[in-house]
Amino acid sequence: MLFGLLSAMYVVPFSKSLPNLRNLAGIKIYIVSICWAGVTILLPMLNAAVPLGIDVVYKFLQRFILTLILILVFEINDLKYDASQLQTVPQLIGVKKTRWYIYSLLPVFYILEFFKEGVYHNQWVINLILCTIMFLFTYYANERRSKYYTLFWVESVPVVWYLLILIFNNF
Repeated sequence: MLFGLLSAMYVVPFSKSLPNLRNLAGIKIYIVSICWAGVTILLPMLNAAVPLGIDVVYKFLQRFILTLILILVFEINDLKYDASQLQTVPQLIGVKKTRWYIYSLLPVFYILEFFKEGVYHNQWVINLILCTIMFLFTYYANERRSKYYTLFWVESVPVVWYLLILIFNNF
């Protein structure tokens, strides 16, 4: 219910005087990241009756960070399209600082893998490749790039992640 409520509040205004969560400066990307992490990690775990232990927390944090990174790359690329009142992260702190913010999130995403209690065969290699890909997408992101840069390449990161898991788990 929490993720459904957050999703609804993201789109539907509270009242005429209060905007929806999408229009609240600085909060949009975190709400989207929480919802994605919750719906792709917590709900499947609950549905499968998996106990919500520390591994699930680390997976949730990793998915939250992954989604946050990808949204920030989108925001860099969409800078020329976004209205100034949206106050996206690149609008507020600039593209260079947004890149450094992403670069600081990448090691956190990677290191969280080593805190998990379960053994995930080759996951450290998979995440290293994934971090390298996200680093490169961040490095080359700019407001002059085609919309297809994010709509195809950046959005393909979860698919690439899945393919890497399939490839490396067969070794």
